[in-house]
Amino acid sequence: MNMKNGLICLLIVAILTICMPNVAAASTSKQTTEIHSGYVMDVPAKEQPMLVILLDDNATYVNQSVDIYGLLATGSPSAPHGIEGATVNIQRLNYDRTAWYTIGNLTTISGGKQAGFFRGTLTLKNPGVYIYRATYDGDSQCAPAVSNEVTLRVYSRG
Repeated sequence: MNMKNGLICLLIVAILTICMPNVAAASTSKQTTEIHSGYVMDVPAKEQPMLVILLDDNATYVNQSVDIYGLLATGSPSAPHGIEGATVNIQRLNYDRTAWYTIGNLTTISGGKQAGFFRGTLTLKNPGVYIYRATYDGDSQCAPAVSNEVTLRVYSRG
């Protein structure tokens, strides 16, 4: 792992530790009861994953690329366990700030020390202020999740 990736990992763990102190308590394996066609069964509760995104820079110029990256994991913030091969939706808030729409999907890394990490590139053609977040639809073991929001300011050149 190079120095930049090591710093990114450390930054994500620090953000998880500060922003999500109650995640470990929320991810206990409680059971719920569901009724199906006249019979009752116990269903284990889904784990609440942690989802965080970051930008390489919070300001850029038109047509200049900026990396957007993050982590999808379960466990505690101090010892996250990356969710491998999951689809993370990258969303942008619309201009009148009333709705989110998906601009693309990224897949988390499988295997190794970077399991659960994802990375993509944003290149904007118009100046303005853009707000992004990541979402995860969940699966058979994990509940859906929504990340923090990040803001990117795009300036025109000259």
